[in-house]
Amino acid sequence: MPRSRDLLNSVAAVLDRLGQEEVLPHFRALAPEDVHRKENPEDTDDVVTVVDRRVEARLIEHLTELRPGVPVIGEEGVHESPDLLRQLSPTSAVWLVDPIDGTRNFVAGSDAFGIAVALVEEGETQAAWIHLPARRQLFMAERAGGAFLNGEQVRRRAPAEARLRGAVYSRFMPDLVARAVDRAVAGRFDERPATGCSAVEYVTLAQGEGDFVIYFRLLPWDHAPGALILTEAGGVVVHDNGDPYTPLSAHRLTILARTPHIGYVLRERLRQ
Repeated sequence: MPRSRDLLNSVAAVLDRLGQEEVLPHFRALAPEDVHRKENPEDTDDVVTVVDRRVEARLIEHLTELRPGVPVIGEEGVHESPDLLRQLSPTSAVWLVDPIDGTRNFVAGSDAFGIAVALVEEGETQAAWIHLPARRQLFMAERAGGAFLNGEQVRRRAPAEARLRGAVYSRFMPDLVARAVDRAVAGRFDERPATGCSAVEYVTLAQGEGDFVIYFRLLPWDHAPGALILTEAGGVVVHDNGDPYTPLSAHRLTILARTPHIGYVLRERLRQ
């Protein structure tokens, strides 16, 4: 079994190779037949591409070689077989994979998309990777070991003095929750346009660009990789009651914040 830093570098090398071989050749070059609408009652605009499926298949192959016996739970696999998600439990070790996070952006030709991977053991993310191929950025983190961008450690920046800037993803919130959040934050922060890609949102905060994001829907492959990278860079990912996010968290109000203080301020506003 590889040591943690060896594992970090091995997965990073896989992601870089997949970006070069599978993703970038199709970026802004997808044919109509390469894009398919997914049957998803929760998100009628959901789409998948041949690239998503190819990247997930290759990730399953490579990650299984790195950790034999550890199952790979991918977004596309769960869409086809929802029971796969049952392998994520407080006692299991699993890989979580989002082969193309921000698929709609990828299809539209926006560079706000990425490949996201997390290694979860006993309900806690131990290592995480986010690769943004079109931006040539590869983030990785290990629990209690720091976060890194292209090999350089990502360090928390000093608190900003200006009004907070952030984005609220209210689309999947229950109506009552969405209205309460709107009332809590209205006029109290400067809106930053949402990217439509959780991987990009997390690493944007980790780099000190923007202050917070509020989510409700918590698909584990969307949040586990970025949450570890952000927290290892000095930020926080907490629910409205103050409990920290974990890959086992159920859907609920969740705050991503550049610093713990910003997370506290947001939680107090939501409580009010």
